[in-house]
Amino acid sequence: MRRRDLSFGAMGARAGPLAPGGVGRLGWRIHRIWSTDWFYRRDEQLRKLKAALETARGEARPAPTPGAASQNAKPAPARRTAGKTRPKERAAAEPGTKRPALRVAALPAPYVMASGDAFPGEAIDAMDAPHLAAIARSVIEQEGPIRQDEIMRRVASFFGRDRLGGRAAQNLAAAFDLLKTKAAELCRDGEFWLTANQKRAPQVRCRASAPARLQKLAMIAPVEIKAAIEMAGARAKENGEADLAAAVAALLGLPRRPARARARAAASSTERISAKI
Repeated sequence: MRRRDLSFGAMGARAGPLAPGGVGRLGWRIHRIWSTDWFYRRDEQLRKLKAALETARGEARPAPTPGAASQNAKPAPARRTAGKTRPKERAAAEPGTKRPALRVAALPAPYVMASGDAFPGEAIDAMDAPHLAAIARSVIEQEGPIRQDEIMRRVASFFGRDRLGGRAAQNLAAAFDLLKTKAAELCRDGEFWLTANQKRAPQVRCRASAPARLQKLAMIAPVEIKAAIEMAGARAKENGEADLAAAVAALLGLPRRPARARARAAASSTERISAKI
């Protein structure tokens, strides 16, 4: 688990309940998985996580039974209240009174970048188009909808490179041409690649912890923006949120900007979506 997930780096959290010591006093245990280990040695980290969970489960203390707790508990002294009973207290005391159920709106899942096998010893320049097409399709299935230039960036990272050029870029371009003609389950939406299922039921993803380049509006497919607008509209009806543009930006994990720039971004998003539909 990353340090930022529990806000250990914040000044207020160091002395608060989310600090490592405070979490430990609450009965929590921290199992850390660093991002590099998760990316390159995921199977090993999953085994360690499973072993840690089994160990914690075996050492867990059984919860006290309700009967024992009620026998040892002392009755609380009755408090004398002067004046009339408050309406909320009177409604709670009346038999058969039900409290209104609290609705918790669904939150978007965090943005997860595609992972794959590392090929540090292989030369991508010598890899044929069908093999590269299979790697690119795996990236689309994990991270779609995703721009084509980001797919190239992921494939390059699997080979220990920051970018592709020359023959490697030509081979990957041929791989994309192969996907256009042979991969019927994949779709194109402008610069974005996605599967048929991702187009049918797009998932809203929060990019708050993703790289800064992925937090730009141009890196988000219109279908995901449309899904975020629909989710924000449903939350606005439930929670009474008035600023729809701010709600959409919060769901997508976009950085906060002035209201005028946010309004321009929302307007451009609406134009892009209406042009695509």
